[in-house]
Amino acid sequence: MSKYNETLNKYVAGFADADGAISFHFNKTVDGFFRIGLQFGITQIDNRGRGFKLLQFLRDAYDVGSVTDVKSKNQKYWKVAGKNDLEKFLPHIIKHMVIKGKHFQRMLEKRRELSGVNLTQDQVDELRRFAKESRADTGPTRYKKNASPAWLAGYIDGDGYLRHSEREHWLKIHVQKSDVCSVELIQRTYGGKIYKTTKENIKEFRLNFGASFYGIATKVLKAIIPHLRLKRHDAEMILYWHKQRLNEKNPKG
Repeated sequence: MSKYNETLNKYVAGFADADGAISFHFNKTVDGFFRIGLQFGITQIDNRGRGFKLLQFLRDAYDVGSVTDVKSKNQKYWKVAGKNDLEKFLPHIIKHMVIKGKHFQRMLEKRRELSGVNLTQDQVDELRRFAKESRADTGPTRYKKNASPAWLAGYIDGDGYLRHSEREHWLKIHVQKSDVCSVELIQRTYGGKIYKTTKENIKEFRLNFGASFYGIATKVLKAIIPHLRLKRHDAEMILYWHKQRLNEKNPKG
C-alpha cells in the first residue's frame, strides 16, 4: 500500500536529481526485433546505516520496484522497471525535478509511444542516441521560482556535503556544467556562490554557514532538517555549534 505525499514527492525528486538514473532497455523477440522497456534506479552505499534503509523506505512508500544487492559491492539498488510501476511513480516526481525533469518526461513519453512496437537494430541505436542527447538537455518541465525545502533536502542527501568542523561550516555541492540549473535555483532562493573548479566541466556551489552567517544558516538548516534522511545529523551539528557559540558569547546569569 502506497504511503507517499507531495512533500515526499519533492524529496525524492531532489534525491533523483542527484543520484537517480533512467534508461531504455531492449528485449529481443524470437523473430529478431526488439521491444523497448524503461528503467529507473538509484544506487546507495550504507551511509551510517541509513542508505539501505532509505531505499527500502522509498520502495515501500511508493510500493513500486525492488531493492537488491549490487554484486561485489557494498551497495543496494532500487529499480523500478514495470510499466505499471513506472506510471504509478514517475509522474509524481517528474513535476518537482529541477535537473532531470525534462529528460525523465521525454524518456517516459518515448516508452509510451513505442510500447509493444517491433524495433530494428537501427531504431535501437537511434533511441540510445536520443537518450544521451535528452540527458544533456537539462531542466524542469516547468519554471521553478524557488527551491523547496523538501527538494533541497533530497538533493543534499544525494549530492551535498555539509561541513562542520572547528573552523569551517558550509554546504558544498559539485555539479556538472550542464546541471548548473540546480545550484542556480538554490542560489536564487538562499544565496551562496558558484565557483569554477580545476575541472573545466565541474562547478562548485558553496553556502557559508560560519559565524558571520548565523541568519542564513538558521533559515536554511531549520527549513531542510525535517526532510533530511541521510545528512540530518550534519545539519543539526552546525546549528548546535551556533547555539554553543552564542551561549559562550552571551552567557546567562
